[in-house]
Amino acid sequence: MQIKNTAEKYGRVAQLFHWTIVVLIITQFALAMRADDLPRGAALLAILTLHKSIGITILGLTILRLVWRWVNPVPAMPSTAPRWQHLAAKISHAALYGLLLIMPLFGWM
Repeated sequence: MQIKNTAEKYGRVAQLFHWTIVVLIITQFALAMRADDLPRGAALLAILTLHKSIGITILGLTILRLVWRWVNPVPAMPSTAPRWQHLAAKISHAALYGLLLIMPLFGWM
């Protein structure tokens, strides 16, 4: 398996960034749901502290992921895909990266 991206496929590092961030986002959601059910106290504080730490980790991993994306080629979309799908993919990627950067910052504030 390739470590770096190729013109046809994402490499192991990009996949590791992707799936690590996915798991952390799911964990964030679970922690937030758990925190909603807790009364004020030490248990709530512990969950919120973990939630904040994971959020900052997501921010850091997203920055590293963007750097990796910048120095590695992004696999090309299939040439058979319609132009609107190419545009939709670019817009949705930009929106997701924007949220991955903005959400941890808003949570931290």
